[in-house]
Amino acid sequence: YNWGYDPWHWSTPEGSYATRGHGGHRIREFRTMVGALHEVGLRVVMDVVYNHTHASGQHPQSVLDRIVPGYYHRRDALGGICHSAAANNVATEHAMAEHLMVSSMLTWARHHRIDGFRVDLMGHHPLSGMLAVRGALDELTAERGGDRVTLYGEGWNFGEVADGGRFVQATQDNLGGSSIATFNDRLRDAVRGGRPFDPDPRRPGFATGGAESNRDDRLLTDLGHDTDVLMLGLAGNLRSFAMTRTDGGLVTGATLLYQGRPAGYASEPDEVISYVDAHDNETLFDSQAFKLPADTTMADRARMNTVAPVSYTHLTLPT
Repeated sequence: YNWGYDPWHWSTPEGSYATRGHGGHRIREFRTMVGALHEVGLRVVMDVVYNHTHASGQHPQSVLDRIVPGYYHRRDALGGICHSAAANNVATEHAMAEHLMVSSMLTWARHHRIDGFRVDLMGHHPLSGMLAVRGALDELTAERGGDRVTLYGEGWNFGEVADGGRFVQATQDNLGGSSIATFNDRLRDAVRGGRPFDPDPRRPGFATGGAESNRDDRLLTDLGHDTDVLMLGLAGNLRSFAMTRTDGGLVTGATLLYQGRPAGYASEPDEVISYVDAHDNETLFDSQAFKLPADTTMADRARMNTVAPVSYTHLTLPT
């Protein structure tokens, strides 16, 4: 049960939570759920997965290949379907695949009153396609005079499309000025230390014992850089933000580096989702278990786990 990560019909509500999971029942119950959440003042954001389908070819759960065989999936040099997005990668660089993605999100927003979308592996989609989604949703907002539909996603850069290998991607580096947000892994890593997939998970960050790093010159250098990246994150991770580094140097968000790329990539603060604890392997508490000094008390561990996301993900804008 991974609830939607093996897409079959993008524009049909997933039925695992419906009392009767067939026909119009799941649609009625889904709309009732959204309406009830709206009545108590909550907005509803849906996680959407347009980067792959569960099946292809003549598989019983294959849909797109039964419409136009071979068109909707991205192919490698040998003609096989690419699988970097976990299954059968969808070629949203193709006109009708993009049209299907745009139309599907419009359906959710117009007919089910979804208030926002979190786009899984958004970097596997072309920038032009995501701008088309943003434009269509904005037209809908103007049409009904309501709140703007939120649009954000994973702006990661990997797979057969990496570094513009197939098209200009909807990645962090390319979305400045789009009003489409991406998750800010820079601030996450500065707070936690290291990266989620490091071979050695013990390097501390600003909120995981980094102050103890003073006994090691290399770790002290890492802590200084983490502090710089954290300060930039608290200023909206803006490309243009000018700041003084911990070593006294002057930088902008675009010239402060993270993993060899500019740490600051946004033009406006609404293009960044700040977080420290959301999937990406270990939870914050488990990450602290690797990184904090062994004699840290449980009371301190619990307090640090509570303070870290509250302290560092509330956006503070420069005056």
